[in-house]
Amino acid sequence: MAATIYFTGGTIGQIHHIDWYDQTGSLTLRNTYDIRGFKAVDEFFGQDGHEFNARYYRPDGQLYLERYFVKSVQ
Repeated sequence: MAATIYFTGGTIGQIHHIDWYDQTGSLTLRNTYDIRGFKAVDEFFGQDGHEFNARYYRPDGQLYLERYFVKSVQ
């Protein structure tokens, strides 16, 4: 796996999010960080590049919300 780290503008070393890629270069996971320094969201992406799951965390790292996304069949 490879990753790209994105920093928050106007800060020194404050991570905004990290994008994780598989062997083919497709985005598979994005970790987004709160300005206070904790991981706030994990977003998971499928092979089609669309988000299918998101997990939201409290400052203490406890999972408090999980969302699933499905494609419309219509």
